[in-house]
Amino acid sequence: MLSRVSDSLLTPVGSQQRPGPASTVASKTDGDRRRPTPATPLSRHRLRCYQQWERVTREHQQVVYAQIAEATLSRVWRLACQLQRLVEQGVAHQQLSLSPKMQALAERLAQIPGQYRGRPLLDVRMTLIPLNGEPAPRLCQLKSVPLLATRPRDELVEMKLGEQWLQMMLPASVATAELESVVRQALAPEGIELSVEQGVAQLSVPSTLWRSLQGQVAMRGQGQRLPAGELRPIRLLERFHWQDPRGWRFSSLDEMKQSLPKIQGVVAKLARQLTMTQGVQAQMQQALESSDGGLAEHEVESQLQRLQSLLNPRGFQQRIKSLMAQANASRNQTQSLLY
Repeated sequence: MLSRVSDSLLTPVGSQQRPGPASTVASKTDGDRRRPTPATPLSRHRLRCYQQWERVTREHQQVVYAQIAEATLSRVWRLACQLQRLVEQGVAHQQLSLSPKMQALAERLAQIPGQYRGRPLLDVRMTLIPLNGEPAPRLCQLKSVPLLATRPRDELVEMKLGEQWLQMMLPASVATAELESVVRQALAPEGIELSVEQGVAQLSVPSTLWRSLQGQVAMRGQGQRLPAGELRPIRLLERFHWQDPRGWRFSSLDEMKQSLPKIQGVVAKLARQLTMTQGVQAQMQQALESSDGGLAEHEVESQLQRLQSLLNPRGFQQRIKSLMAQANASRNQTQSLLY
């Protein structure tokens, strides 16, 4: 007797599970996703626009800087002239009663009014700082450290400036000139210059480094000029340049006489810088007036109105949508035209 064959036993060969192309396609798709999208090169008209924008921005910064510099120099020059007249009057009539007023004017000059982008326009020597330049260096001396003094034994002196270490091997029983050469070579990598003032080492420290030191350095020696062992904080005693108003004194008639030539020199220096800045500003104005593409007065109002419409937050988007609708173009087609 024949029994019925179940349908479950008749499994088609083609329906057996086998690796199909779906997994391959999925892996390819994942690989394509991991692949970086190639950068779209800038078109020529875009590159020209960027270059023109950079040039216009740079020239605008120069014009603004020149205008602020002229105003600052004019104000500081008038203040220095006022101080000069006051000191001349005090010296001529020997009026020590004017000393507090002189000191107050000198302190106002030392505050260096006027800034551009958070940076002072004048340094401590009453010199106009260039747009991308650095202020004048600061002068200082190491307190109680006779670097240029002759000693009977060699000494290795180490100095820590922030994260930088400086070493100088000072030989024994040599002249001051040789010690000066050793110290100068050791300080040169950090931009520090050495000068000798009445036998004492005077350092000229770059302004950026001076701000980071905060008035002191860490040093150690071998018992000749500095104690051996651990680093010790050494105070930096600031010394004032003759053009620095902080160094002017008016307590006595002799101090007034000594300060007067310094003030006169600063007044002349400020006048020269003011004349130079006014000349540069006049050249810029002339270049702007003679440049091609300038607008006449009657064209300014219409151009400002057109610019206002273009600066509308949704104005550009609406224009693009309108153009796409008129041309019956898709988003991808429009994007390819823009690039």
